[in-house]
Amino acid sequence: MKKILILIAIMYLGAGNVFALHEIDRDELKCINSTSSYKEMMACTNKARTQWEEEIVKYYQMLISELPDREQRTLTSSQNRWEKYRDAEFKMIDELLKKKVAIEGKTIACGLKKDIVKNRAIYLKDYHELFHED
Repeated sequence: MKKILILIAIMYLGAGNVFALHEIDRDELKCINSTSSYKEMMACTNKARTQWEEEIVKYYQMLISELPDREQRTLTSSQNRWEKYRDAEFKMIDELLKKKVAIEGKTIACGLKKDIVKNRAIYLKDYHELFHED
């Protein structure tokens, strides 16, 4: 029963907008559904987080190369502040869940961290699309 609840939590936290799942989300869910091991589920989610981090880099670099100087500075400042926020959130997640040393707690923490990164990647993608709107 616990495993089903954890899987539902991961899917709920990681799915975001279920009507438009990104390829990364689909791959993560497929990976999670193919295993019964919490360690392997975490590996699926960590892989997804890495892919979302790559999306952040991709869209950040695209924006930096396309924006005028003033907006570049604003984006750079925003990104630096977001990285501090991310680090603080990761620390909070680790602190809050450190007493829950069971694999379920680690699995939840893994999903929460992925979602923080995923949300930033989606924002940067949306900013890029807005910049290119006519």
